[in-house]
Amino acid sequence: MFKDFFNLHWPCSFSDRASRSCIGTKLSHGAEHRAADGNDIGQGQYVSSGTVEADVSDWVSFIKTELNICEDEYCEALDEEPREKSSRRIASDLHLEQMNDFFTDLGAAVSFISHKSCFACLVRLPQHPLPCGHVLCNSCVQDSGKKGHGKIRLNYCPLHIHTSFRPSWEMPDRSEHAGIRVLCLDGGGMRGIIELEILRVIEKALGGNIRIQTFFDLIVGTSTGGINALALGVKQWSVAHCIAVFEKFCDQAFTEREFRGVWGLEQAAFLNHGSKYKAKPLHSVLQKTLGSGQLFGGSESLSASRTNVAVTATSADGKGAMVIANYNRPHNAAESQVFVRPENHREELEVWEAAAATSAAPFYFKPYTQPKTGVSYLDGGLYHNNPVHVANRERKLLWPDLASKHPDLLLSIGTGRNLPEAPADVPERRSFSKKSEEMSKPSPRKSGGLRRTLDTFGALYQRFDNILDAEQTWIEFEADVVGQATDLPSPYLRFNLDLKRKLPSFDAKDKFEELRKDVRQRLRDPDVVKMTQEIACALVASSFYFKLARTISHRAGNFTCTGYICCKFEEGSSKLKALGKFLSEQSNQAHGENPLETYHLWNAQDTSCRHRRIRCNGLDHSDFGPGWRMSW
Repeated sequence: MFKDFFNLHWPCSFSDRASRSCIGTKLSHGAEHRAADGNDIGQGQYVSSGTVEADVSDWVSFIKTELNICEDEYCEALDEEPREKSSRRIASDLHLEQMNDFFTDLGAAVSFISHKSCFACLVRLPQHPLPCGHVLCNSCVQDSGKKGHGKIRLNYCPLHIHTSFRPSWEMPDRSEHAGIRVLCLDGGGMRGIIELEILRVIEKALGGNIRIQTFFDLIVGTSTGGINALALGVKQWSVAHCIAVFEKFCDQAFTEREFRGVWGLEQAAFLNHGSKYKAKPLHSVLQKTLGSGQLFGGSESLSASRTNVAVTATSADGKGAMVIANYNRPHNAAESQVFVRPENHREELEVWEAAAATSAAPFYFKPYTQPKTGVSYLDGGLYHNNPVHVANRERKLLWPDLASKHPDLLLSIGTGRNLPEAPADVPERRSFSKKSEEMSKPSPRKSGGLRRTLDTFGALYQRFDNILDAEQTWIEFEADVVGQATDLPSPYLRFNLDLKRKLPSFDAKDKFEELRKDVRQRLRDPDVVKMTQEIACALVASSFYFKLARTISHRAGNFTCTGYICCKFEEGSSKLKALGKFLSEQSNQAHGENPLETYHLWNAQDTSCRHRRIRCNGLDHSDFGPGWRMSW
């Protein structure tokens, strides 16, 4: 490790007469010495006042001495600190003092920011952005903060403990007993309005006083579904505001190029620009609405109500799927998709850039290229127009302790379908790489570069407009995740509204009002209302979890489990009070008939949701771990 550090990071010791130092390292140095501004300051190879061989023994000796000092301080603290303080907390406090001294010697901690490593422990992945700009891992936040019901309060950043947060910084904290809820949104261009209208009626069925995103821990979207995911989860907009903005977005985003409708001139304009629509209007409306804050680690991350959001994209060559997120999680080199997290925190994608990347549909728009890095992105729908597989994988990577369990709820929402076209006519799905292979072959009936290019982009056009593809993805996913049949309801739900007519194309913005009118009318039909209510009930039920207090073993292998029904919403929050009011109103409206009345678990005056103790006989306590939910 010392050798790697020396070769990769130890700067050249050369300096010129103007006292400008060379910044080159042993592995990056060329035949010239270069200053920080990039100018040459002299000829020559890398020089250093020391070598690995000469300094390694001194380094090892220094480390041993420091470790002995730390051990002495720890043993001394064990005798001096009160017994209530755990040995882990004592060690953590001593470590933070060491880190503060370290950063003080370097000048200040403020300039040391990383999105790859937690600089408080130097071991784990940073996950929690703080107001000071630092990003810390979950363990360091837990050690430095004070836990409450559903939240952690931090009075200072562990990297500079003498600078207080005013007021205290609060972050959501998931209980180890609580399961996970996921929302998955398909792509579909202007048909994304269908997703928002579905969410609107579900939110209304929940009383209308709690925003729908509050009921989800993770939202994953592709293309237009990705834009909706960013608006709901990152911006925390209401569904009503999302609908209003979406209408304006569609009108401006699909701005046609010149010569529209004139065959030959239109095709020539397409070949010249590489897309059917102009990119600038799309990027302009995204930047104006979603803003320019960093998706991860910037000001957009600093929201106590922030939801984990991921959007899918595709590499510019079309050969790899990508995930862009406002959270951090471990990355496995064997993964089939790239998790976008730059080494330099200044190169993070902005919120609007993430939207531009996930919606850069080939044929419609040019690839989005991030100016800071030069990396280009295509629409995520090339691989995951229904990103349910991505959503389930991200859930497991974000919460590895629950990876082997089903989520409390995974709700997938589509951008509409016409049922008579569906089950029998669903085509066998083929991978994008195979389609690309076929598209690259010349057609025996057509010749000429123009025709071949248009055929290629036409095939991509059809892929994005393939409504049945998303349904087939869901069928395959459900077959993979659902095990043997049980009496419990499945936590995997799909809501793709059947409009009972042919749907408009991806970019038919002139059909927007007609489509929205049809959707709202269809959402009033009894069969759809029933499904909406069932989803609302599942969301409310998934907001509670069983917290085990103790188990008592009896003869014949029986157990008595005692615990509490707790709510996932933070204690004393407006969301919890609104949920209590909603449940109380439901009980009053249908006393004795409403299934909620069966449980008698909610007291609208007790917003902690911990007042009622329950006893379960004859059941192993493991049956009440994460993933358990009330069945209505």
